[in-house]
Amino acid sequence: SAQQTAEESVVVLKEHLDGWLAEKQRVVDAAAVFVAVDKGGDASVLAFLTALHRENPGFSSLYFGSAGNKMINASGWTPPEGFDLRTRPWYVKASSEQGPVITEAFVNASGDDIVITVARAVNSPDGRLLGVVAGDVSIQKITAVIREKRTGANGFSFLVDGNSRMLAHPRHPFEINRGTPAVTDEYLDLLNAGQRNGIVRAT
Repeated sequence: SAQQTAEESVVVLKEHLDGWLAEKQRVVDAAAVFVAVDKGGDASVLAFLTALHRENPGFSSLYFGSAGNKMINASGWTPPEGFDLRTRPWYVKASSEQGPVITEAFVNASGDDIVITVARAVNSPDGRLLGVVAGDVSIQKITAVIREKRTGANGFSFLVDGNSRMLAHPRHPFEINRGTPAVTDEYLDLLNAGQRNGIVRAT
C-alpha cells in the first residue's frame, strides 16, 4: 500500500541519516581521545583537528572548548571578546552527559548558519573535565543527505527536531534570518503519526 511504501521509505532515510551521523560521532570521539592524552599543547591539538576537519568535509567546523574558556577551532573562527563557550548548547549538553551527544538545531556562534552539533566531553585520567570536543553540521548539509537518499517517486520528506521545529522541507528553502519555524498545522497529523527520529514522509 501507499502507506506501507511511505513508512518503508522513512525507515530507509532514517537508517541512512543515522549512519551518516554515526560517522560524525566517530570523528568527534577520535578527537576527544587525542585531546585527553595529548602532551603537545594547543598547537598539537589544532594540527590534529585541522587534519580531521580537512578529511571530514561534512563538518562546517571542528573545535575544542576548554573548561578554562579557551577555544581551538580548526575552521579558524575566533570568539569575540566576552564570549563564554561554556554557555553554548553543545558545551552544556556534552559536559553534563557521558558519551557522545547531538544537540537540537541552533544558530551558530558566528550567526551565519543553523547547525546541529555532535559533541563529547573530554576528561583527564583522574576524571576532571578538560573541556568538550565538538563538530558543527549545517542543516543544509543534512538536507542534502536526505535528498540524496530519497526513495520513491511520489511524495517528499521533511525533517523536524525534537522541539517540533521544521529544519528541512523541499517547499520551504533555508533562510537563516527566519530561524527554524515551528511545524504548521497542516503537518501535525503527519508528525504525530509518521515521525521516525525527525524524518517524516508525506505524499
